[in-house]
Amino acid sequence: ARRLRLPRTNRRLRRRGSAGIGMLTGPALLLHSTLLIGRARPPILSAANAEKMYRRAEFWDPDTCTLLDIANVLGRWESASEWRERTEFAVAKAKRKEDMALGATKGRYDMAQRMGVVERVALQQNVAKLPFTNAQLAASFGMSTDDFNAMPLSSGAINVVFDALSESKSGLLDLEVCDRRRRLFFTPDGALDEGAIAAGLYKSRALVLFSWLFYGKGRIYGFAVF
Repeated sequence: ARRLRLPRTNRRLRRRGSAGIGMLTGPALLLHSTLLIGRARPPILSAANAEKMYRRAEFWDPDTCTLLDIANVLGRWESASEWRERTEFAVAKAKRKEDMALGATKGRYDMAQRMGVVERVALQQNVAKLPFTNAQLAASFGMSTDDFNAMPLSSGAINVVFDALSESKSGLLDLEVCDRRRRLFFTPDGALDEGAIAAGLYKSRALVLFSWLFYGKGRIYGFAVF
């Protein structure tokens, strides 16, 4: 059979593309792979593997959680309006240094309320005060709402959930965007869509890696409104 030959221009482009990817090493190669994974949404997976482990956007962070822990966070609310208000505030010692204390100040809270965004710290402070009420989600794990209410909440899971919702390491997120993305974390039968959660985490890690590569540190602050 006669071999089909590509036009010379196409052959050059193909060689350049292959060489370009081959030249990537270290963090750049990891970022390239993460972006490719994030382009296609992973398929809906079974929620049966309750002990599957998840990491934060900063994947080197030692905090981890299981899929069951994530369910215990998401099953306690349907809209971020249920936990957006908080009454516990911190005093930041260094205003130029972004840390948990600065994110928990009264000034940051007032700004978030004016802008219509929700805070990571508000989820951290309030989600444990909300009862687990999602019976469909509980049933997908072969459990009841009482079983989940008896479980301790994982601080790592709270951060993983917010990372996936914000698709970044951000501490602020538009309320409507938060609610819309949360709905996408569920399958039509009320179980968790592991693929959608993973996609949010892939995007958050890609942003952290981009920041690390181009700004020298794995930190992106601000908020997501898209």
